[in-house]
Amino acid sequence: MKIRYPFFSLTKLFSLLTILLSTLFIIFPSIDLAVANYFYIGEGKFIGTDTDWAHIVGKKLRPAIFFLCLSLTSLFFILLIARPSKYAHLKRRIFYFSFVLIITPGLLVNEILKRFIGRARPYKIKEFGGEAEFSPAYIVSKECSHNCSFVSGDVSFAACLLSLVFIVPARFKAFVFSLILFLILGSSYYRMAVGKHFLSDVVLAALFSIVTCFAFRQLFLGRHEDEQKVFPQINYSIPDIFKNIRKSST
Repeated sequence: MKIRYPFFSLTKLFSLLTILLSTLFIIFPSIDLAVANYFYIGEGKFIGTDTDWAHIVGKKLRPAIFFLCLSLTSLFFILLIARPSKYAHLKRRIFYFSFVLIITPGLLVNEILKRFIGRARPYKIKEFGGEAEFSPAYIVSKECSHNCSFVSGDVSFAACLLSLVFIVPARFKAFVFSLILFLILGSSYYRMAVGKHFLSDVVLAALFSIVTCFAFRQLFLGRHEDEQKVFPQINYSIPDIFKNIRKSST
């Protein structure tokens, strides 16, 4: 039986998941407060506040990752300009990676959502020792004027690195995928542990970036026969899933 890899089904699947979780966070905003309270230890401090590990992550690891990605992207563009014929095969991959970073963490997250929504960060709201009022995800607020909570730029950036899975050589795909998954989970935990983001901030930031990676991957790169070495093999599309569910329930 021929195995079909439903690229567009995966895009729709993560888009649907984004809509469902967005609805959940809007209807039940107490989820964000409950999870943030798990990290809160009292007196305006969270479990990661003023800790050595948080200092290392925030002051050393974060800048190092940003600098590395910026340096590699700049290097690739320099190679394209200096030796266009030799590195022409990398052009679409570099443009894809750069586009995903610009469109999601750069434009959508930092220039639109953070500016427009105005959600105060956990450590700044009254429930956790601050002065601002809590506001649910997506709800426009005036509690924050700049560098606001919704959504997480760090997690969005980490999730956008998923695009690297599509452009590195096949033998490195599994390793890169595992490393990026670790970065997404690690950055999410870190940002919540220091009181900078709510659960919805990190979850939706990751989903926005993942959807972007899948949505624009075929536009820039087309299909690759080795995708299944990283992502699970799926032998039915999303409509088939619901058909199977209906059959099993009868």
